[in-house]
Amino acid sequence: MSIALAVTPTIEAEAGTGSGIPGPDRAALLAAISTACGRIAPLWPLKHFVAVNPFLGFSGQSFAATCATLRRVARTDMLMPRSFYRKALADGEMDDRDLEAALAAMPEGAGRPNDVQALKQALVRDPAGTRPRAVVATVAEILDTLAAGDRQASRTSFMIDEISKWCAAYFDEGQANWRLPSRHLRPYPAWRASMRHDRNPEAMGIRGFRKAVAGLPDDPVEAIATVVGNLGIPTRAVPDYLHRALFDIGGWAAYARYLVWNSELHGHQDDTLVHLLAIRVAWGYALFLERTDAAFTDAWRRAMDEAAILPADERPGDDPDLAVDLILQDAYEAGYERRLLTRLAAGGTRAGQACPPEGRRRLQAAFCIDVRSEVYRRALETACPEAETVGFAGFFGFPIEYVPIGRVTGGAQCPVLLKPAFVVCEAVKQASEEEETEILGCACCAGVRPRPGSRSRHRRCRPSPMWRRLACCSAPRC
Repeated sequence: MSIALAVTPTIEAEAGTGSGIPGPDRAALLAAISTACGRIAPLWPLKHFVAVNPFLGFSGQSFAATCATLRRVARTDMLMPRSFYRKALADGEMDDRDLEAALAAMPEGAGRPNDVQALKQALVRDPAGTRPRAVVATVAEILDTLAAGDRQASRTSFMIDEISKWCAAYFDEGQANWRLPSRHLRPYPAWRASMRHDRNPEAMGIRGFRKAVAGLPDDPVEAIATVVGNLGIPTRAVPDYLHRALFDIGGWAAYARYLVWNSELHGHQDDTLVHLLAIRVAWGYALFLERTDAAFTDAWRRAMDEAAILPADERPGDDPDLAVDLILQDAYEAGYERRLLTRLAAGGTRAGQACPPEGRRRLQAAFCIDVRSEVYRRALETACPEAETVGFAGFFGFPIEYVPIGRVTGGAQCPVLLKPAFVVCEAVKQASEEEETEILGCACCAGVRPRPGSRSRHRRCRPSPMWRRLACCSAPRC
């Protein structure tokens, strides 16, 4: 199974940018941007997909604190619905012993039930939907609230759709017939160049959108600073606000985080995610400038007052709904652990399944130790109790890049989280230039031998049938 380590990206200011932000303020902003970007887990493309913990960026917090942070900032729950725990208690998957142990482990707080009986009474009811303290809202979210949930008037949905369409064009890898004209630029300047000609936002009623975008600084960090300052985001809430902004475009943010991760793996700096963050907050700023009515102004002022409150993520016991759900989750896990240990002590057989007959199993299947394979492995064990499954590591510790004959570059033969330490090139033993040309089956290469390390198209031709009749060897690249 591939494991990704949590590394917070380092955001560095470019020298000579002529920043108009004072030194200490810029340092604080860079730290806030780094925190927000570090909370986004990378998402690998399908061609070399790897399973990554979506909470990778919260490895410095406890599970309970992370639940509180995401509930407060991203409006999302990491725990199961209350009905799940009610059914688990009714089915005997957890009992009073588990509830007592979990209740004792929960720190004291205003929302913590006093005893198991009070906990069971809370379990019967669905969460009251209490609003956590120190909630950080975005401009689009406030506008959606004022629209009373009207999907057609949702600024958040429209904004996400527009950003996603632009990202699909910018990050295109050859699928599009027409390439984005500004694709040679970095994301933020490329987006601003595109927005000069995009009338979609104004057609949807966002007056002055292009003017607002054109009025922002050229540098993405300075643009973020301008937006944060003009919106009046409290200093305490800046990292949360930027994280909330990226959460709205979570898929593209995760892909940009992957690009950053991959660049850093090879020793390079990459600010793609910072550029994407600048695009997202610029959208929110344009929405902010478009609304000057009293209803929005009052709603935004109240939202900023709420955001200025110090959060209590490290004290989940203060939130009644979250405290109860965390206790129930701990009790459920304790019940599972107790049942598992009982089964292991009894020989590992499952309830209702007979022990397999002595002797040879009906079949044995080996699976990669990976979360994607475990689903199939457990399904096979359930459907066929007579089967035996084993797990093995699919990578055996030799990180190489294999370059087939006729090519200059190859593919990494190791997990995508690693950088190949060796390059192995396929070659023909004692072949002359003419023989290599004939083997490659590329008449256009006749008389032309690309320089070592060149990326000439001629070296990417398909080998001819003669190649199959000749001996080959693998040799390290010089």
